[in-house]
Amino acid sequence: MPKISDIEDKGKEGLDISGLSWLKKALGSDLIKGAIYLLAGEPGIGKTTLTIQVLGELSKKGIKVLYIPTEQSLSDVKRVVNRIYGLASKGTQSSINENLYVDTIDDLSMLPWFLNHRILRPDSDYCGCKIIAIDSLQGGGLSIGVGERYRRLLDFVESAKATGITSLFAVSY
Repeated sequence: MPKISDIEDKGKEGLDISGLSWLKKALGSDLIKGAIYLLAGEPGIGKTTLTIQVLGELSKKGIKVLYIPTEQSLSDVKRVVNRIYGLASKGTQSSINENLYVDTIDDLSMLPWFLNHRILRPDSDYCGCKIIAIDSLQGGGLSIGVGERYRRLLDFVESAKATGITSLFAVSY
């Protein structure tokens, strides 16, 4: 049985969020590739804004990211992005336009299929995305007590983690 000192520390590769130094300080590191993050709180406290800030920060660095809203329309998401990043900063807006993808999904139980067919395939729409944010888990019909949907969510999380894709979930309580 190994002692803690005998275990090799392999380290974890991070997604650089240095532009959000307060978040990096709160987390104690950058976002870890393949990790799972949960933003939970009451409605209206800024989970969507924080999610867009994280995705925007990564996309400004040339990292492909995917945002899947379940409660907002695509035009609502565009308004949030423009509110946070504005149209005045052309360089920032250009890299966000190039690397921040937004798509919807009708049923969150389809997440494993979406991951396998729209993200992991080399010729897929979102191949190369490093982080997927789903805002929010209670949207799209996922409610407590729906065992099959949670099993599918677990399948999605396990596959994303195994392939090094970071998952960020927002949920209101």
